[in-house]
Amino acid sequence: MALIVGLTLPLVAKTKVAPAPEHALNINVRIYNYADVTSGILAKAQSESERIFRRAGIQTNWLACAVPGREVETNPSCKAKPGATDIHDIQVRILPKKMAQGLMKHYSEFGLAFTASGDGFGSNASILYHRVEELSERRHTSKSLLLGHLIAHEIGHLLLGSNSHSHSGIMHVPWNRAQVERASLGTLLFTEQEPDKMRNQVSRRIAAAQNLTILYAVKR
Repeated sequence: MALIVGLTLPLVAKTKVAPAPEHALNINVRIYNYADVTSGILAKAQSESERIFRRAGIQTNWLACAVPGREVETNPSCKAKPGATDIHDIQVRILPKKMAQGLMKHYSEFGLAFTASGDGFGSNASILYHRVEELSERRHTSKSLLLGHLIAHEIGHLLLGSNSHSHSGIMHVPWNRAQVERASLGTLLFTEQEPDKMRNQVSRRIAAAQNLTILYAVKR
C-alpha cells in the first residue's frame, strides 16, 4: 500500500520532464464518486489527469461507474468485473470524510493506492476528498485542479509499484506550497524516468489481458 502526499513548506528541485512519446498506450480508469463531487469539478479533474498522463505517453479512458449499493449501474463498460480480462482497468474511489476516516493513518494523507508485490498489478486507489477541499481552501486553489493531480499521483503509484515516491515532480512527498503552485501552472508532472516505467507496466497489463482473453476463448 502506497500512501499519498502530505503538505509542508520547503521548496523542491525543478523536475526534469521527459518529452512526450509519439504513440500513447491506453488504460481504463473507473471512477466511483462516493463523495458526490459535482459533475463539473469531476470533469475538470479528469481533464487534468488526462493531460498529465498524455504527457507521459499514456491515454486514460475515463468510465463514470455507479456507486455499489447506492446506484443502478447503467454503463455496460462498468458491469464487467475488473481483474479478469480487464487487468488494464484501474478503479479510483473518491471518498467522503465519513468513509475516509477509517483509512487515514496520518493527518497529512490525501489518499492511498494498493500496489501489488512482485510482477502483480495493483488496480485500486482512493482519494480522501475532504482533504482536497481543505487544501483547496487553505491554498486558494481550485478543487478540480487539485483532485486531478491527486488522482494522477495515486494512479502513478499503481503503475510505478511500491516505493514509488520521488524527490521531485508529482510523485514527490510531502507536497508543499511550491508544488501546489506548479500544479496551478500545469507544470507538476512525472519526472524524466517515470514515464518509461509506467508505459512498460501498461504494456504488460495489456498483454496479460489479451492472453487471458485468448485463454477464456479456448476454454469455451
